[in-house]
Amino acid sequence: MSNDWYYAEGDETKGPVNMAELKEKLAAKQLPAGTLVWTEGMEDWVPAETRTEFQFTAPPRMGAGLAA
Repeated sequence: MSNDWYYAEGDETKGPVNMAELKEKLAAKQLPAGTLVWTEGMEDWVPAETRTEFQFTAPPRMGAGLAA
């Protein structure tokens, strides 16, 4: 699979951008999680949030699980 990704912004196709740049835009909420994305090898455009590459979880609270 290519490292070049495309994404939809409004009615425009943007890209190519590399995966790291696209991840950064999504993580910083510069693009909504439902932004449509596509890369070579994919049959169709899909929401970024459905791809494991672009799923983010919040880190655990600092100190959680540490013995006092």
